Amino acid sequence: MLLTISTTVSPATDLGLLLHKHPDRLQSFDLSFGRSVVFYPEATIDRCTAALAVEIDAVDRSEQRREHGQDAAYVSDRPYVAGSYLSTALARVFSTAMSGRCAEQPALAATAIPLEIVVTPVACRSRLTAEAVFGPLGWTVEDEALPLDTAFPMWDAPQGKNEVYRRLRLKGAMRLSDALRHLYILLPVLDGAKHYRFSDDEADKLLRFGDGWLERHPARAVIVRRFLKSHRPLVEAVEEALAESEGEGGEETAIIAADDEAAVVTANSEAGLERPLRLQEVRLRTVLDTLARAGARRVADFGCGEGNLVAAILADRRFDGVVGIEPSPVALARAARRLGWERMSGLERNRVSLIQGAATYPDTRLAGCDAAALVEVVEHIAPWRLDLLEDTVFGMMQPRLVLMTTPNRERNATFPTLAEGALRHRDHRFEWTRAEFRTWCEGVAKRRGYGFEWFPIGDDLEGFGPPTQGALFTKVDCDPL
Repeated sequence: MLLTISTTVSPATDLGLLLHKHPDRLQSFDLSFGRSVVFYPEATIDRCTAALAVEIDAVDRSEQRREHGQDAAYVSDRPYVAGSYLSTALARVFSTAMSGRCAEQPALAATAIPLEIVVTPVACRSRLTAEAVFGPLGWTVEDEALPLDTAFPMWDAPQGKNEVYRRLRLKGAMRLSDALRHLYILLPVLDGAKHYRFSDDEADKLLRFGDGWLERHPARAVIVRRFLKSHRPLVEAVEEALAESEGEGGEETAIIAADDEAAVVTANSEAGLERPLRLQEVRLRTVLDTLARAGARRVADFGCGEGNLVAAILADRRFDGVVGIEPSPVALARAARRLGWERMSGLERNRVSLIQGAATYPDTRLAGCDAAALVEVVEHIAPWRLDLLEDTVFGMMQPRLVLMTTPNRERNATFPTLAEGALRHRDHRFEWTRAEFRTWCEGVAKRRGYGFEWFPIGDDLEGFGPPTQGALFTKVDCDPL
């Protein structure tokens, strides 16, 4: 089985730092069931690819299973399918990368980078598809059926047709540690089998490597059941733990019934609606470039959540620093883990702070920030509290720059799964049209001594506008840098 990980981040050879495997070396690792080899088919400044090949001793595997009273043929698909064997190899070979640690590039390890992952072959033994499990996590999924020698009918492939064994290609902007954790959990889920004796620590593995994404996955129940092989006490314990985590984070999740794999679909949530537009990636890039062009140096990120924008600003040397402000202590803890706070050098820690707070409460700790960012925040605030936000951000803090983004309600009509009149997220208190947002911005600018520029984010459809709209406020009495 073969796994390749490619990136075009600049310089692309930093992939070797993130994986802790030097591009100029071929490295071999002994495993209990065979061996794995890491090598780099390409390693240039523009594109770098790391490959993990796993070779299993089929005869030794068969003999070991027979010693345990289990029947196992010498010729089967088990030594070749990317399932639990590959997951075990990932944990053995890339354990530090999966933890998100990188002493040489801590900011890069905490940043979403362009990734392309190819896994060959993957076995899909149920109606659960690769799109259903990887798609909601932000991946663009391509998979194709692989030809199979019809001399081996026991491999579940009738003559002339093979839909079980597939080549899987994933593309997206993702933290490398998150990508590896997705593979670790979901490849065995697709395969539906494990090569080792099942034990109670499987639940700990699922919670540890699923932290931060599994609790909000629309196919969570199916993933938990298949990973834990329907072991009811463990399934119930994990579901209880995930439900508590979900409640703390406040995210909406559509959980599919565990016995209905045919019904697995992308959740009708804000992330699910926006994923085909790659809106999160476009929005983040637009915010960074807009702030940088305006000369922002130290940014206060209100409603920072789990730290997407904080990590991106920290990794961008156009900025001196960033302060993440978030009312949820759980989200702040996750942001700290994402940034690798405990492993940061003193120099890096001087560039970032995470504090509990909100845009509706004044905070003297924000002194020194010349820019404030409220990215998809204002729509979560009750309309009657918008005056408090205005007083805090534009009245008391008075940064030179304020950047805001918010959904454009007019665009909701183009989302086929969104009910008429519905908002994109259950926690949205309202969503503005383009005219309504401009009117509010004009009022704030006039009252507080700011000028503002409205701008679209995402493709601008005639009659509907962009999916997200933004505004950059500039203090009138401040000279641009």
